This record gives sequence, structure tokens and C-alpha cells, in this order.
Amino acid sequence: MSVLLVSLLFVSLGCYITPAESYYTVTGFPDNYPNPTLWPLNTNLLNFLADEYVLSLGPDGTINNAEFTFVFVPVWCINTVSIFNSVVGFFIDNQDFSDENVQFFVDDILGLLYWSGYWGGQWTRYRIEPVGSDTPAETQAALNALIGSAVAALNAWNGSNPDPITYANNTLITASSGLAAAESVGYNAGYQRVVFDNPPPGLTSSPAWNINFDPTQVFNVGIATSQLPGPLEMVRRWQQRINSHFIQNTPLESLRTLWLNDQNGGYTTGEYVWTNILSVDKTISQNDFTTLLQAGSGFLEIIEYDALVLSESVGEESSPLAKQAALVHAAALTFTGGYGVGLSDPEYDNESPHPFPTITPNK
Repeated sequence: MSVLLVSLLFVSLGCYITPAESYYTVTGFPDNYPNPTLWPLNTNLLNFLADEYVLSLGPDGTINNAEFTFVFVPVWCINTVSIFNSVVGFFIDNQDFSDENVQFFVDDILGLLYWSGYWGGQWTRYRIEPVGSDTPAETQAALNALIGSAVAALNAWNGSNPDPITYANNTLITASSGLAAAESVGYNAGYQRVVFDNPPPGLTSSPAWNINFDPTQVFNVGIATSQLPGPLEMVRRWQQRINSHFIQNTPLESLRTLWLNDQNGGYTTGEYVWTNILSVDKTISQNDFTTLLQAGSGFLEIIEYDALVLSESVGEESSPLAKQAALVHAAALTFTGGYGVGLSDPEYDNESPHPFPTITPNK
């Protein structure tokens, strides 16, 4: 049953695409960029997504390669993981995770998310001040840390780790590298607040990418324009439950307090870093600044969705939910971790123009 469901999901998502069926090709980036060989990039699927993106623009739309690369692609991938969890989640304890269809699915999604994150990080690297001073060795160390964290998440998903609930709980409040999930929600909300409120001279912030951070609410950042409405709607009831007075004097209240403190600490850190250490390049164009805000909003939604599914599995003490949450976390980690690798990588600092994925129509 589950193998059939996965196969149908693949067909419905267009994963079996041949190059001849694609109207556009994504070019402009080298093949030898730092990447995890565990999850190779499926270029046929990438080109299919380029077709989908151009189609979504309508006849008068203008291609924005940055928007495609690290807004459209990761949102599509997280939506796909959410659909996958919904379709096979009911059968998850009986799922054969060694089935090649499942492995192809995971590899393709993680390959796309890493590619998206890496090139999104590279794009951002040259639009903030100061440009990072990381060495190639530090970039490789960041990649190795990402791989280790993502593999740990996959082990909690596929049953290699027999205690996915503990994994989910630990992931919310601790991290082997970078920020834990709860803290990351706050940090990225703090980043978005500072960048939105402080546009470079002569530029404006689009209200579409504004947020409202309430320190009394956990994993419930108000986002003006949702780019991930489907997955977030699936956890809306849980989001409302953990922010209601009905959990007072229950074990869930103490968990919520812990998550809230980590989230708010992350917000303070995000505000501090982007007020005192980093800032948006003063020469950035209006189009690039708007894309930066849009990407930050989408980035925040992905991280918030990740924290919500992790916290729901812990609060409900549900192993099946924790396994699904671990897959979501593997996806979010690969995207955000890829972004960190790209942001730190000095490989293309001396190239002009810097390489970047470009949608090109097929002749």
C-alpha cells in the first residue's frame, strides 16, 4: 500500500521528467560548488520547477532568478514534504524506508533544498555588509556539520533511531551546530524585523513581507503574506492550542515556557546581530531588497513550520508524528544549512559577475 502511494505521489509531483519535456533550463552555476554527494541535484526536476515558476508568473510576469532559486524552490519542496507526510503518514510505522521510491524522493528533495540554500546564501553574501571572511576549510566544516545533522534527522525518521520523540524534543532546544529550532524561529524573526524597519537609503520595505512578533506567543509569528499556507494550516490547531490558557497547570505549559524562552532569546540575538554586526549593503537595488525581504519571510515560515511539527510530536508524545517531524526537520536543516554554507563560501569572491542560477528558455 505505502509503496503504491509513494509511486503515485512521485507521478503527481512530476518527478519522472525527461529533459525534452522541459521548456526552460536552469544554467549559470558551476557543477563543482560545495555540495553533499549524499543528495545529488536532480536537474530534470529543477528544470521542471523552472517551468512551473515561469507558468506561475503569468504572461506579463518577469523572471526573478533569485526569487526562483531560494523562495519558489524551497517553498515547493516543503509543501511536497508536507503532502508526503499526509499521504503516507497514516502508514508510517509500516513504511519500508529502504524502498527505492522513498529514497529517490528524499534524495531529490534534499538535493533541491541544499542547492536552493547554497545559492541563496551566495546571493545574500554579496548583498550584506561586511562580506564574510570565512576560509574554504571553514566552509567545508559547515558542510560536514550540516550533513551530520541532516543524517541524524533522517535516522529519527526512518527508524534507525528508535526514540524519535526524544530526538524531536532535543532538536527544539539544543543543536549540534547553529541554532536549535525554537531559537531559530526567534532569531529569524529578529532579523526580519530589523531589515524590514531599516531599508537602505532611498529604498522602501514592501508591506507584503512585514511580520508581527509577539513575545507572549510561541511559534506564532504574524506574517503579512503567507508563502506556506498549506503546511501551516495543517498545524494551525496545535499552534492555537499551545498558545491558549487551557494548557495552564499541565505538563505542556512547562514545555511551552521552555520553547518560548528559547524563541525570545533568539529574537534578541537576531535583533542585536543585525543592528550591531551585520547590515544590508547600502548599494542594493530596490528589486534585490524586496527579494531579500520576501526570502526572509519564506525562510521564517519554513523554520516556524519545522518548530511546530517538532513541538506537536513532543506535546502529543507521538512516535509517528515525531518521525514525520524528523523528515520535515531534515528538509529544513538541509535548506538552512545550505544557506549557511553558501553565505560563508569565499570561492567566487573574485569572480565578476558572481555565478548564479539563471532560467534560460530552451530553443
